[in-house]
Amino acid sequence: MEYNPRQFVVAIVLLLFGSAARGFKFVCRELQTHCVLSDWNPKEEGYFVLKHIPASRRRVELHNLQISILEERFCEEMGRAGKGIYIESASQLTTISYPHACTIGKLSVRETKVNHIGFERNVHLWRIVLKRCPIRELPPSLTNLPNLKMIEVHSTNIDRIDMDLLCALRNAKSLIMKRNKLSQVVGNDNVKVCNTSLTELNLSRNQLRTINLRVFAPFVRLQELNLSRNKLVSLSGSLHNIALKYFDLSNNRLNEINMCSWTLLPIIRTFDVEHNNLRYVPRCVDRIENVLGIDFGNNKIVDPQIEQFTHFPRLQMLTYNHNRVVQVPLNESVYPASLKVISFYENPVNNSSIPEGTFERIVTSFGKYYINFQAANEFMPTTNSDTSDETTNSEK
Repeated sequence: MEYNPRQFVVAIVLLLFGSAARGFKFVCRELQTHCVLSDWNPKEEGYFVLKHIPASRRRVELHNLQISILEERFCEEMGRAGKGIYIESASQLTTISYPHACTIGKLSVRETKVNHIGFERNVHLWRIVLKRCPIRELPPSLTNLPNLKMIEVHSTNIDRIDMDLLCALRNAKSLIMKRNKLSQVVGNDNVKVCNTSLTELNLSRNQLRTINLRVFAPFVRLQELNLSRNKLVSLSGSLHNIALKYFDLSNNRLNEINMCSWTLLPIIRTFDVEHNNLRYVPRCVDRIENVLGIDFGNNKIVDPQIEQFTHFPRLQMLTYNHNRVVQVPLNESVYPASLKVISFYENPVNNSSIPEGTFERIVTSFGKYYINFQAANEFMPTTNSDTSDETTNSEK
C-alpha cells in the first residue's frame, strides 16, 4: 500500500482518542522536509510515535512539548529516531540535563521556561540554539562539548559574557547572541592567544553602553565582529584582530571613534558606522586603509575629509547619506583611484553646485537617488547581516 501522509495522521489521532488518552497530533505532510509533533507527553504516551517518522524527514519539530526536564531517556529515544532535537515550544520545560550518551548533534530549544542547563561530556553535540527562555548565563558546562561549533542564543536574560569561556571552546566557530540583555563583555587581559576556531561573533541588539576592544584580541581567527544595535557611547582599548574582515558598529550612540591605538587591519573589507552621532571621520582611519567599503550614513558629519582616503588602495564604496555635508572636493583625483561609488544623499550640499562632468569614473549621488550601502555593497558578509526590525539610535 502506498504511503499517504494524510491517512497516517488520521490513524494516529483515532488511536489516541480510542484509548481515552489526552492525545497528541503528529503531522508529516507531503513535500515537506519535516514532521510536526504537537501536545506530546512522552511520560504518559510513550515513544512509539518516533518509530513512525519517515526516513525522508530531516527533523521533527516538537510543539507544546509536555515535559519539565529534558533528560537521558528523552535524548536516547530521539537519538534512536536519528533526528536532532527541535523544541519549538514547551511551557513546562525548565531544565536541560544533556547526558554523555546522547548521540544527537543538534539541539534547538525555543519558547520555554528553561533556567538551568547542564552538559555532561559529549562528543556528538555540535550545534546549540536557545531562543526565548529566561536563562541568565551561558552554561559553564559548554566546555564539556569538545566538538561544539555553533552557538545561537537569542532573547534571554543573559546580561554578561566572559570571553574566557569562549577561549575554552576550541572548535567553536560561531557565537551569535542577539536580543539578550548583555551589558558587559569581559575577558582576561593576561590571555595572549586563544587556541579556538572562532571566526564569527555577533553581539547585536543588546544593552552594551561601552566595551573594551581588547577583550577580542586573543581570538586571532576572528573575521566578523558585529556590535550593531546596542547603546554604545564609547569604545576603549585597542583592536588587534588582524584577521578581521567585517566590523559593524552601526545603530549605536558613538560621538567619536579613535583608531590610533588599533593595529593595522590588513584584510578588512567592510566598516559600518551608520546611525551613530559621529561629527568627524574616525581619527587614524588609515588603520583600515585596505577596506573595500565604509558606511558613514546617518551621522552628523560636516566635513567628509576625503583627503584621509586618497591613498586607500582598495576602497570601492564610500557613503555619507543623511549627514550634514555642505561641501565636497570637485577634483576627482583627490578621491581614491579604486573608488567606484560615493553617495551624499540627503546632505546640505547642493547638487546644482557640482559642475557637469566633475565625476566621470565614480558613480555619485547628491540627492538624485539613494544608494543603499547594505544593498549595493557586494563585499558584505552573508552570515552576519542583521537588517530586520531596523531601529535607529534615536529610537532606542
